[in-house]
Amino acid sequence: MTLVSAGIMPHGFEAVSSLSRDAPPGLTVAMRSVAGAIRRSGARTVVLATPHNVRIHGMMGVVMAEHYAGAVSNGRERISVRLLGDRELAEDIYRRAHMKGLHVVSVNYGTDGGPESKMPLDWGAVIPLWFLRPRPKLVLVTPSREIPWKELVALGGCIRDSAADSKKSIAFVASADQAHAHLETGPYGHDPAAETYDSLVYGMVKEGRLGELLRLDPSLVDHAKPDSLWQMLILHGVVRGMRLEHLSYHRPTYFGMLCASFLHV
Repeated sequence: MTLVSAGIMPHGFEAVSSLSRDAPPGLTVAMRSVAGAIRRSGARTVVLATPHNVRIHGMMGVVMAEHYAGAVSNGRERISVRLLGDRELAEDIYRRAHMKGLHVVSVNYGTDGGPESKMPLDWGAVIPLWFLRPRPKLVLVTPSREIPWKELVALGGCIRDSAADSKKSIAFVASADQAHAHLETGPYGHDPAAETYDSLVYGMVKEGRLGELLRLDPSLVDHAKPDSLWQMLILHGVVRGMRLEHLSYHRPTYFGMLCASFLHV
């Protein structure tokens, strides 16, 4: 088989109408559109890159857990997910990345195997996964912001190659919120770099120019405060041979939220 689909899904609470009064209806529709494309592609395992799980300085992580579970709440409403891990695929992705000399480690939680090998899921995973039904098996990968950007692309290539050699139908999701400096009242204040960053990224996705992520000015990235670049670099390594099916952008709060789906040609 091969990677049958891929997506960019934001993880702000505004993506889920029950969690946020500021949730634009169009954003929830877009999240469902990306999830629907993954479901229709027949993917039974999803590899998801989240920036909010284990943070290993200078190292990317590939999670080997047999089980995953997590929940998020706004104090009034709560959503939760439970999934089985695809350890076989996780081990193959890690092996390929390690053989390439990438800065990568394998990660587990609780016990090495069995029911207590259960990785807690962060909001960066729970919110995109909540839209995916029926629940797929999961492999969680975590980026690093301290390594050369090309290594993130190379990890995406390892995911793509593992999928190509697998007998499974596999999808990839980059859990990504965009620039976080759009509003003076936000926690990062306002910086015009935020609008510039989001506009550039939107154009790259729309026109199939993800390779240009590698040429972004690090100073622009620093001022825009995105939570997306590193997961989208992994996506760039994944989506070769895929076509864009859906693209939308919303900014209901101080950060941008871009949704996109890609299908195998």
